[in-house]
Amino acid sequence: MDDETRTLLEPLLASEGTLTRRQLLRAAAAGSVALAGGALLAACGGSSSNTVVNVTFLTNGWPGDAMPTADQQKGNITLKAYADALADWLKKNPGVKIKHTDTNIWSQSAVTQAIAAGTAPTWFEGNILGSFINNVVRSAFARGLAADVTDLVVSTRLESQLTDIYLPVYRSWKVNGRYYGTPGGYGAGDGMYFRRDLIQQNGLVEPTPGWTWSDFRKLAKALTSANMKGAALQFYVFDQSLQANGLNSGATGYGGLGLEPTPSNAWPWRYNLTPWLSQYEQVIENWRGMYFTDKSITSSLSTGDSDVAQAFARGDVAMMANNTGFFTRPVTDPTSAINIAVKVGKPFEEVVGWISHPIGYLGSFGATQAGSAIGSIDPHLQRNKPALAKAFDFLVQFIIGEELVKQRQEIYKVTHDLKDVFLEVPPMSKLQINYGINGTAEQAWGKLTMQAVNAAAAIPQLPDPGLYFPAEQNPGPTGDAWNDANSGLAYTQDSIPAVLMKLQNVQNAQFASLSSSVSKDTFIASAKKFFADLDAFWARYAPLYSAELFHPWYVQKVLPALGG
Repeated sequence: MDDETRTLLEPLLASEGTLTRRQLLRAAAAGSVALAGGALLAACGGSSSNTVVNVTFLTNGWPGDAMPTADQQKGNITLKAYADALADWLKKNPGVKIKHTDTNIWSQSAVTQAIAAGTAPTWFEGNILGSFINNVVRSAFARGLAADVTDLVVSTRLESQLTDIYLPVYRSWKVNGRYYGTPGGYGAGDGMYFRRDLIQQNGLVEPTPGWTWSDFRKLAKALTSANMKGAALQFYVFDQSLQANGLNSGATGYGGLGLEPTPSNAWPWRYNLTPWLSQYEQVIENWRGMYFTDKSITSSLSTGDSDVAQAFARGDVAMMANNTGFFTRPVTDPTSAINIAVKVGKPFEEVVGWISHPIGYLGSFGATQAGSAIGSIDPHLQRNKPALAKAFDFLVQFIIGEELVKQRQEIYKVTHDLKDVFLEVPPMSKLQINYGINGTAEQAWGKLTMQAVNAAAAIPQLPDPGLYFPAEQNPGPTGDAWNDANSGLAYTQDSIPAVLMKLQNVQNAQFASLSSSVSKDTFIASAKKFFADLDAFWARYAPLYSAELFHPWYVQKVLPALGG
C-alpha cells in the first residue's frame, strides 16, 4: 500500500531514462554508502544572491539542463523560454556554472553509486533513492543520501509559498523533523486514460469512480478490435491490481494482507500468503483472462510508462494506465495524450477521458494515490553552505517559482494555448494557480478532466507506514523474489499457489538474513499504532473489505503477534 505517484517535471534536453519509476518499484533498497569528497566544488563566498559563489552544478536535465545552444532554441519556444529563464537566474547568481552529466538520475543504483563516488548530479528526485517506495526513501534520507535543507526551507519561508492542498503533503516528507528536499512534483495518482469518443461510438458506458478490475476487463474486451487492443498496461499495473484488493505485492508493502509483523525476528516481518490464496487467484485470473483469453491488453515485464503512452497517442490502444502528467505534456512529446486528439481532429476532452484506477472487489483501494516527489540535492554540498543555498534556489525557482512562471508566460505569448501553461495539475505553489495569466486549468483541459483529477486527489489517504515506523538505518529486503513471481503470475499460466509458495519461502529466507535498526519495543509500539489506524481507516472507507478480510486478520493475527 506504499506506492505513490511520481509527477515528473520532464527534462528539457535529455530524454527520460529508459528505466521508469515503476520499473524500479521492485529494486533493492539502497544500502548505506560512504560519502566521498564533493566533485567540482570550489572555494565560495557568502550565500546572498548577488555574492559570487564559484561552483559548477551537474544536471541530467532535471529540473533543467545546461544552456541550450542557439540552434536548439531556434523554432523551439520551450527551449527558448528555458534559456531566457536560465540566463536570468545565472545573472543573479554570478560564479555558478551548470554542466550536463550523463549519469542516469532515474536509476537508483546509478544515483547511489555516483553519491558514493563523489560524482553525483547536483539534483535528482529524492524518491529514486528508495525506488519511489515511501518508507525506503525516508530510510535513505535518514542515512544522509540527500542534503539536509531544513535551514533553507525556514530562511526562505518556502512553506508560505505552497498551496493549502500541497503543504501537508510536503510536510509529510520530513524525517526526524528535517527536510531533505524541495517540492519536486505532485500528482493525483495513476489512473486510466480512455477513448471517450470510441466508448460513445460503440454504445458503451464510461467508467465512473468505484469501478472494479472486473469492470475494466469488460470494457477492455468491448474496445478490442482487429486493429486496436483494449488497453496497454505497464507491468506494474499487475501489482496495482493486487494492491487495490488489499493484497501484498512487495517486501515493504506494510499493511497488505499476507505480510505479518513478527517482532521476535531480527527483521520483524514474515510472509504468510497461504490464507489468502483464493483472493490472489481471483485477481490473477482476471488479469490472465485479459492477457490470454480476451487478448485485450498488451503488457510485458519490460513495458514502461513511455511505451503505453506512445501506443495510446498513436491510436494502437483504446485505454492506457498512467498518471495525469501524460495529458499535460506538450504535443511535441510523442508520449503526450494530446496527440491522439490532434490525430482525430477533435478537442481533447471529446476524445480523451481519465479516471482513477479501479478499486478492489470488496471496496478496498490505495494502489495509487495522490502523492509527491521530492527535489533533492547531492549530499556533498552539505559541506559547502553557500553552494547548497544556490542549488536549493535553483530547484525552487525552476520547479515552483518565478523562473518557471517566466517560462510559461513567454511560451503563452507565442502559442496562446493554455495547455502550454497549466502543466502542473494540481498546483504545488501559489504561483502555479494561474502563472500570472488570465486563464485557468479548467479552461485548458476541460471541466470533465479537472473533475476527474480533483476526485482522484480527494480519495482518502491510507495511513503511511513511513509516518509510523522510524526510518530504517540498515539495508532492507530486495524485490528479486517479487520480480520472479510477477513473471510467473502475470505472464504465464503456471500454478498460482506454487508460484506464491515459492515467493513466500524465498522472501522469508531473505528476511531471516536481515536485521532491523529499530528496537523491538519501538517496532511493537509503532506497529500497534499503524495497524490500529489502518483498521479504523478500512472500517470507515471500505466496510465490506474490513468486515470480511482485514478486521478478522487484524484481530486474529496482527494483534496477537504484537502482544495484544
